[in-house]
Formats: sequence, C-alpha cells, structure tokens
Amino acid sequence: MLSSFTTTLIWLICGGNAELPQETMTPRERWLAVLTRQRPDRVPMDYWATLEFTAKLIKHLKCSSEREMLAKLHVDYVVRVRPEYVGPPLPENADVFGCSYQSVDYGMGVYQECVSHPLAQFNTVEEIERSYTWPSPDWWDYSGIPWQIEASGMYPIQGGGPEPFLTYKDLRGQERALTDLCSTQRWFTIVWTSFSTWLTKTPNVSTRRFPSE
Repeated sequence: MLSSFTTTLIWLICGGNAELPQETMTPRERWLAVLTRQRPDRVPMDYWATLEFTAKLIKHLKCSSEREMLAKLHVDYVVRVRPEYVGPPLPENADVFGCSYQSVDYGMGVYQECVSHPLAQFNTVEEIERSYTWPSPDWWDYSGIPWQIEASGMYPIQGGGPEPFLTYKDLRGQERALTDLCSTQRWFTIVWTSFSTWLTKTPNVSTRRFPSE
C-alpha cells in the first residue's frame, strides 16, 4: 500500500489526473483519529515549505491561493488562529521581544535572521529582572479568534506555536544561549520560567511572527 505522501506525489506528477484513494474523513477527523489512537482512512499530511517554493507550486498547479493549492493536494493542513497585535508600535523587522531581524539572500530566496539580542547586554539574572520588560498579554486583541475558528471549517485548529529555546536563543544570542545552560547564574531556568509564565497569560500568540503579518 502506498503512503499518502507517495500517492499524492504520483498524482502531482500525473498533472492531477491520477485517481486517489477514496477519502471517508475530513482533515480534522483524520488528525483526531491519529491523536486518539484510532485508525484514519489514510495518514494525515501537513505542508511546510519556503515562500518561494510555495509560490512556484501555486503557479504550477494553476491555483489562486495557498489554501486552494493545499486543498488540491489533499493536504490536511492545520489552521493557525491568532489574536491581532494592538500594542505599542514596533520598529521595522522587530518582534515583541525586542529582537530585530534582517533579510539574508541564500540564492534562491530570502530568510529572516536575528541580528540583535536584547538580553545579551545583561551579565546577571538580577539585571534582566530589573531592566527587561516582557510583552504584555494586553498588547493583543483576542476578539477575532472565534471568527477564525468558525472559518476553519473542516480543518484542525492550532492556537499559537512557540519554540521556547529558539526564542531564548534570539533573546540572548546563540553562543550565550548554549553556555547559559551550564552557567551558575541559572540563566535558562530563570528566563524560561518568565517566558513560560508569559505564555500561560498570552494564549494563542504565535511568538515567531511579526505583529504586522
């Protein structure tokens, strides 16, 4: 039996004319079956790619949007809901933590790389606790989330999606973040505790995206 990915790949190579196995579940039902240790009608699929590749694939499949492309490929994509940022204005290419980013061209596209680390200047945990301000949950408007959930239709929903150590690395800088794990200053423990507390107060915020997106 072919995997879902292989079957869809064959379908794509054939120009979308190959016959796919009969589906008896919606994407949400399929993911729920897997998460509850039930057998789905097929293995659920997600989609991750660079913006450049996605644009090429949309064009190749003659679709008008990414969502149309994913539906055409039978991808069980996860709908991410998030509140609207209404907090203090941020500098261009900066996030709510005070990290700033610059575009790096890798030849076939561009990605964002963190170039400033707001916690790198501090030498003790006490300095961070005294001088650094964590983003406030009040900087987001959550009133639009119910509509986003309703609009998700038959697809599964994800609220937020933080990457704790990646955020910590951006805050402290990569070398400092790694050495902090062995430091007697308990950097990681203290900052991680503060970050975790912030997360529990600020549900459904995707911390790796700029507020303007």
